Formats: sequence, C-alpha cells, structure tokens
Amino acid sequence: MLAISTICYLHGKIMGLSQAQKALQAMMLGQEVRGVPKPRCVDTIQRLGDLFGDLEQLAIRVETNGSSLGKARARALQWAHESKADVWVTVDDDVCASPGTLQTLVRLCREAGEPRVIVAPYAIRVGENATQAGVSVHPIPGAQPVEHGLLLPIKRAGFGLVAMNRAALEAIVTDRPTCKDDDGSRIPLVFNCHVKFLGRLGDVPPESNMESEWLGEDFSFFEQTRASVFHYALLRGETDHAGALVDLADVAKLFAPDGVCG
Repeated sequence: MLAISTICYLHGKIMGLSQAQKALQAMMLGQEVRGVPKPRCVDTIQRLGDLFGDLEQLAIRVETNGSSLGKARARALQWAHESKADVWVTVDDDVCASPGTLQTLVRLCREAGEPRVIVAPYAIRVGENATQAGVSVHPIPGAQPVEHGLLLPIKRAGFGLVAMNRAALEAIVTDRPTCKDDDGSRIPLVFNCHVKFLGRLGDVPPESNMESEWLGEDFSFFEQTRASVFHYALLRGETDHAGALVDLADVAKLFAPDGVCG
C-alpha cells in the first residue's frame, strides 16, 4: 500500500480547517471547486493514484493546520508508520512531478533492500539579487551515483517531494525519541529545528561564541536520521516547484551551495 501526505496550510488559513479538508478532498476526486485555487500537489496525488491504484484505495492525509511545519511533518511521518504502508510519499502543496518521475521514485524505494529515503530535487526560491538558480539538494562531497546512475547519495535536502520505504519508517521511529503533540499523542522528534555547533570562535568558552548553523526542519531530518537510513537524490525525471521546472538529469550542474535552503 502507498501512503501519501501533503500540507496545505494556506487553504486551511483562508477557508478554515474543515472546509479546506472538504475542498481538497473533492479536488483530488476530480470534482470542480469554484473560487478555490487548486494546489499543485493535487496533480501529484492524482498521478500517484493513476499509477498505483484508485485514490480511494490509497492512504491519503491532507494537513490543513501546518503553521508549525516541523510538527506537521512529524505527524505525517507517524501517521505513515501507523498506516503499515510499504512506501510513504510526502509532497508540498506547490510541488508536482511527471508520472514517470513518480513511478521511478516509488519503485526505487519499494524494491530497496535497505532503509531508503529518496528526494526528488526541485528548484529553490531565490532572492532578487541571486545570479544563479539552484536545486534543493546538497550532495555528499565526492559521492558517485548508484542504481545505474538513478540515485546520488546526499547530505541533506528540502522536503518538497520525498519517498521512503517501510524499512526507513521503522528505523526512524524506532531510533528517535518522541514528544507530546497538541492532542496528547506522541510524534517522533525528527523534524525539530536545531542549531548545529561547528567549532569555537577564538578562545572564548561560552557556547554563544561558537560557530554554528541553523538547521530548518528539513535539513534537521537528514542530520538526525543519517545513522539510521540511506539518503539519496533522484537523477531522472522532472519536477515543478511553483512553476519552476527542473530536469533531474541536470541536477549535478545545479547543486545549491551549502547553507541555501529550499
């Protein structure tokens, strides 16, 4: 079984949580909802339904209360683990991919004999003064592609379109501590933002004087699960992030510098 989740915070904020849920579910079933913009993730979820079974037969979670992105992602991961699905696909509301890309993404997770997380790279948003666009993945220096050139080992990535297999879900949930969510349930501490200390500045001992790096919820996931699972970027297919297209075969030419977040 395939578990699919998405976070549509903007719809929940504008329409209210329950109305947004109804509208988004109707869109996924192909119904017209007037006056409500269709997020790109609907196309992705519909394509996954076409490829791997009717939408009504898949496990689908739509989060409309995602103001705390780390919490929303942790809830979805816990839900996917409890669903017993063999592959979990999570997609942000403004990301979509071609059917062939999605098929390869799921297949490479499903057939793996290791706990595997695969990211489909996508174009990152850049500021007005940026001279070159980038993509959402940071490779391991010197790493070579595997799986006949389809996958590249990575250090970290944005979490806009990601798949992981059952072995990865089990490893992550088993190895990580949990915290109490707003409703009293327990969710894994794996998307919590944290500061990574890299070394001291001069000879001043207090931690506040140490060189450090802020890790958002997506980069934090990779930092905290590196010992438990294998992380890869997909190198074949196409993705669309808010209208910016990326041919994944060109990803090696577009790697973002360290510190740039999608």
